Amino acid sequence: MTNVGKIFVFLNLIFSLVVGALAVFNYAARTQWAKGVADRDQVIQVLQASVQARQVEQDRIIQENGKQVRELNTQMDRVKDELARTQEKNKSLSDDLVAAQKKLNQQESLVKGSQTEVEQRETSELQLREAMRAEVKKNIDLVAERNKMRDEKVAAEIQRESFKSRAQQMQAQVEQLTRDMVRARANTGTTTTPAYPTMYQAGKNPPPESVEGLVKTVEPSSGMMTLTIGSDAGLARGHTLEVFRLSSIPAQSKYLGTVRVLEATAHQAVVQPVGRLAGPAQPGDQVSSQILGR
Repeated sequence: MTNVGKIFVFLNLIFSLVVGALAVFNYAARTQWAKGVADRDQVIQVLQASVQARQVEQDRIIQENGKQVRELNTQMDRVKDELARTQEKNKSLSDDLVAAQKKLNQQESLVKGSQTEVEQRETSELQLREAMRAEVKKNIDLVAERNKMRDEKVAAEIQRESFKSRAQQMQAQVEQLTRDMVRARANTGTTTTPAYPTMYQAGKNPPPESVEGLVKTVEPSSGMMTLTIGSDAGLARGHTLEVFRLSSIPAQSKYLGTVRVLEATAHQAVVQPVGRLAGPAQPGDQVSSQILGR
């Protein structure tokens, strides 16, 4: 064999080895490619399943979102209706507020006018009160003057009754003295006249100083009385006082008679009528050492 043949054999061997390597490589590549395709198909299936699941979930979410959107739209419609009603109500309230404000302004004007009128009335009332106060004072002064005149009249009537009573007593004493004088002349033939009896002999024994008081209590059965004055006022046992009654009605004022002191303490005294009184004494009747002292 020649060298050329050997070269051709060697080249053929190399070519065969190359072709075998290529075949092995092709087989390996095809095997790897088939596996890759299978893996790809599996991944594609997984992706398709995931996409389908995502599509289902998306459809569900879309449905739920659509439902929520519809509910939100319904709520929005209700809110819009409520807002419209609220706006209408606010407009009505605004109109009412404007009317109320206008009415309030009118009432404030009326109140201001009323306050002015009240102030004027208060001023007039104050002037009227002052006038009434002056008139009342004038009436009180007139009543006091009338009461004073009435008391003076009653005192004058009591004084007149006292004078009348004393005049009657003195007349009786004069008559008694005249009779005594006549009897004395007839018996002795002389012109000597008996002495005049003292006030105590005539039933009178007033305190030396002017004394005035009131009847405190009266014992109906015995006629004995307790007075609001006693030895501190100058009373002593045996003194006599005049009892009389003063009334706002002149006809009811009268002189009752004389009482004699039986016992006297510092602030009260016990007295007993001297003779018959002109009427029953009462608590509140006045006593005095003399009627003229009134």
